[in-house]
Amino acid sequence: MIGLNKEVKDTMDKALLNLTKLQVFDGSWRFCFEGPPLTDAYMILLLRLFESREEGLIQSIANRLPDGSSKSREIHAGTH
Repeated sequence: MIGLNKEVKDTMDKALLNLTKLQVFDGSWRFCFEGPPLTDAYMILLLRLFESREEGLIQSIANRLPDGSSKSREIHAGTH
C-alpha cells in the first residue's frame, strides 16, 4: 500500500507543479478557450443544430463575438 500511496502523491505533486507553471502573476489561470466568446459560439452552434428560427437571437449573439469572427458570421448566415 505504501507504494501506491507514494505513486498517488508523486502524481498529485507533478500535477500541482504543472498547474503552478501555467499560473499567471496574479495567481489566476487564463486559457484561450475559456470565456464568453466560447459560450456564445456554442450557443450559436446549438441553435443552428436544432434548426432554430430565432435569427434575431442568433445575430445578437454573433454580434457579441470579438472582432475577427465577422467573416465567419457572414458565411454561416449565408450572406457571403
